[in-house]
Amino acid sequence: MKRDPFGWKPMDSRKLMIGLFICSVPAFLFLWFVMGETRDRVVACIAIPLCWLWGIFGYVKERRDNKRALQKKKDYLSGDYFRDPAWREAYLQYRQQHPYETCHPKGMRYDMMQRYRRKSEPVTFMVMAGFLLFSTIVGMCYRFHPLFLAGIPLFGYFFWIHFSEFIAWPVRKWLKTAKDDPDFPAYENSYTHGRILSHEAQGVVNGMNLGASHIILYDKKEVHTVELSAAEGMTREIVRLKEYVNDTYSDSRYLHYAVLHVRTAQGEFRLRTQLDEYQVEMAVEEFSRLKGRVTPETAVREKCTNENVF
Repeated sequence: MKRDPFGWKPMDSRKLMIGLFICSVPAFLFLWFVMGETRDRVVACIAIPLCWLWGIFGYVKERRDNKRALQKKKDYLSGDYFRDPAWREAYLQYRQQHPYETCHPKGMRYDMMQRYRRKSEPVTFMVMAGFLLFSTIVGMCYRFHPLFLAGIPLFGYFFWIHFSEFIAWPVRKWLKTAKDDPDFPAYENSYTHGRILSHEAQGVVNGMNLGASHIILYDKKEVHTVELSAAEGMTREIVRLKEYVNDTYSDSRYLHYAVLHVRTAQGEFRLRTQLDEYQVEMAVEEFSRLKGRVTPETAVREKCTNENVF
């Protein structure tokens, strides 16, 4: 299991459940005999069994989901999952209902700006951050306090994050640099006539434009342009995201990525963008059409997140 950026690693469910049972025994004895009040004994009889049930439920659920995930991983890696007739039928229906998108008639700049900002709602957060920043400045005018001093960069940074999303800053930054590139007309022509896939997941907008000469990928932070001749392949990456609440297993879901493998004079690297599973298949098929028949590979890995609610 992959550690998160803060170094957290999920505890083994069996060890967690055993630890919960061990700790609950002295807790029960303390509430029943030491505290001794009626309300304390009621808590001992209700709260502690609920903790046991919570631990058992998490343990059983994780074992069941891990077993299912292991079989699903085998199907992913062998390709059986994507060759299944039911999945192929669902994919064809999805593709019919959600075909490749095309560039807006107003051109590449307008289209990229709108796609980046589509479905995002930064204005509310900008107003909130602006109000807090204004209140902090007013508070400093009437009374100096270290907390006010710390609030200015904090709320200022919060405001800038959502303001940069509102003005589509990554797109603007890329356009400013790309305009100086002699190949910019080729970028623009390829984008204008390319096939576009756009996906939003948890407020992050991801997209891919597969054109005749260039492939353009973008996300919340950056825009990448790759010449089609430098793109050697496209593969799937599937991440099983295991979600824990207070170190107890809660649920899991799958994230799907289209991974572009690039080879240039500077070396080899990978670019990936998150799409849904059907869009990844559409991206692989279009890339295969542009480059010739390519058999996509699939990589599967796990990632864990933990949320503390108390």
